[in-house]
Amino acid sequence: MRWFVCIFLLLFLSRASFGEIIEVQNLDLLREMTREFEEGDLVIFDFDKTLLTVKDAVLLPCGKQCLAGRIHMYAPGISSEKTEDLVSIILLSREMQLVEKQAPEVIEEIQNQGIKVMVCTALRPGKFGRIPKTELWRLGELDRFGLNFRNAFPGVFVELDHFAAVPFPPVLIEGVFASGWIRKGEALAHLFNILDYKPKRVIFIDNSLSHHESVEKWMEALEIPYLGLYYTAYKNHIQEVDEDLASFQIQYLINHERWLSDEEAKAEMTKE
Repeated sequence: MRWFVCIFLLLFLSRASFGEIIEVQNLDLLREMTREFEEGDLVIFDFDKTLLTVKDAVLLPCGKQCLAGRIHMYAPGISSEKTEDLVSIILLSREMQLVEKQAPEVIEEIQNQGIKVMVCTALRPGKFGRIPKTELWRLGELDRFGLNFRNAFPGVFVELDHFAAVPFPPVLIEGVFASGWIRKGEALAHLFNILDYKPKRVIFIDNSLSHHESVEKWMEALEIPYLGLYYTAYKNHIQEVDEDLASFQIQYLINHERWLSDEEAKAEMTKE
């Protein structure tokens, strides 16, 4: 792989306006590139399905909207407020895991070189169901796995007033940027403007191609060289969904306001 990295980096370093998105199935390429990073570079990680992912089979392919849809299948008359409450119960109780075990080491290696590393997540900041501030809850999830991004912008808290007309405008706190309903590229561009900050190069790791296209577009507008790693390692964790088990979990949640993990649900099903 080393020869490929050298050629690729030569192109990346030599082009003043470079934008490229490549698919990777692990963090090996990023780890190889680490020694070539320079002061002024910015590395940005997505959160969900990039740093951490869920363990329960039904939750991995299913985001919040999908979960809300499953809840409405079994409780069609339920209010949007109650649906949000139930989804928040899942978020608070779900068991998470690293997408790749090497992720904390790779991030630390980059940080030890004095390179800024931050998180950009599409998480909606603010209150969500039983979660008072989702951005603080997300920091807690990262902390549990030893993932710390506070040195990216030490002591900086920013709420993007530019998007004040939008419910839940983007927020930066302790190196974690929750872009909410704003496309990641646009949100990052406005964040850089507020911080009066222009990275030398942006290296962006995300499992969503649409997020890559958004960030690449805005970095090009800002004349910032961009490398997107379209990261698909989460697919290694996808399991076949047992629809009977998933149905039991959702109905149990509706009836008892408690989320059962796959193992807990299987144990409960044997009692019936």
